[in-house]
Amino acid sequence: MDGIDRIIGHIRKAGAEECEAIRAAAAEECEQVREAYAKAELETYRDVIDAGGKDSENRQKRLNSLAALEAKKQLLSARQDLMSQAFELAAKTLLELPGPEYIELLAKLACRASRDGDEAVVLSPYDRDNIGGAVVEAANAALLAAGKKASLALSDKTARIRGGLILSSGDIDVNCSIDALIDQHRLELTPAVADILFE
Repeated sequence: MDGIDRIIGHIRKAGAEECEAIRAAAAEECEQVREAYAKAELETYRDVIDAGGKDSENRQKRLNSLAALEAKKQLLSARQDLMSQAFELAAKTLLELPGPEYIELLAKLACRASRDGDEAVVLSPYDRDNIGGAVVEAANAALLAAGKKASLALSDKTARIRGGLILSSGDIDVNCSIDALIDQHRLELTPAVADILFE
């Protein structure tokens, strides 16, 4: 029995040692797997953080670009509004000239626009009633002084204009209204007005 007990003891000891070796090997393998997963997890975490950072940076750049574009749009819109106000102020200044100066302005417009000297002068209802005769008289005097035919006549018709005049001859109308003149010269005057407003 003694021999069997020794063999059993030896088998148990060998089995225990083998189990311990297997356990140690399994523990080491588990530790290696744990470390590999931890490393992979850390790399994945860094990749996610890097990707998130890059995404955030790209998003910030896009937002900054959009904000800059919107600011430019608003600045351009504000500048256009100021330009429109400047041209409106110019029109208003011309429309509010004192009577004699306004009559002289309209006479010069009629004189420059006249082709044959016998057109009809069409004014706004207010101007026709208040200064129509004076405008035609001054325009004819300017035409005579320039050595041209001077037979302009005040039209019975009126025009839906704020000021200025329209010279009418048959089917041909020459629009010399203040608004038409401002619009006509707006393109060429815009740079100079912009220089004054935005220096």
